[in-house]
Amino acid sequence: MGSWIDDFGVWNNCGLGEDVQSWNASLVHNFYDVLESAALSQFGHDTVTWLPDVQSGYSVHSGMALFASHRNGFALNVSSSEALDLVWNFVVPFSIKVFGWRGILNRLPSKDLLIRRGINLQQQDRNCVLCKTKSESLFHLLFHCYLIKKVWTDLANWTSIDLEVPFQVADSLLYWSQACGGEKVKRSKRCLIWLAATWVI
Repeated sequence: MGSWIDDFGVWNNCGLGEDVQSWNASLVHNFYDVLESAALSQFGHDTVTWLPDVQSGYSVHSGMALFASHRNGFALNVSSSEALDLVWNFVVPFSIKVFGWRGILNRLPSKDLLIRRGINLQQQDRNCVLCKTKSESLFHLLFHCYLIKKVWTDLANWTSIDLEVPFQVADSLLYWSQACGGEKVKRSKRCLIWLAATWVI
């Protein structure tokens, strides 16, 4: 890792082998530059400091603020942001909240997403697992598959709302939450029905 010379720390290869160093030399050099900027002393007192907020230290809020400032173009549209707020406020098990969150962000492992991530699927395996006629995407699986449309139609009839085909997952949840007007309890129940339906599908 390093050694002491005249009571000051000097970095060596930091445990990085030649194969790692040659893999991306510019990143390794940048890493060494950061290390060199830190002055180590053998006799000093070590402290841990959260640089974004030196006075208060680390908090989830400061961590999220740092993340938000570095996410480079990952911005949510208004409907997705509102839908995520609804999902995180549901009184349901955490795993179901995560499912809703991943669905709104289109991060559930539908076949089109698996293909984009480099999973090699045979052509005949790329179709929807339910109807087997159309390419499977999360949106098709949750809303456009003719077998699933029947489920949504029955749920809409049961809850007395007009069914609309959404443009994205977040739009669907927001439509279900707003279709019943201002009645908070009824709105909450319909959102839970929506979440339960997407979970089961």
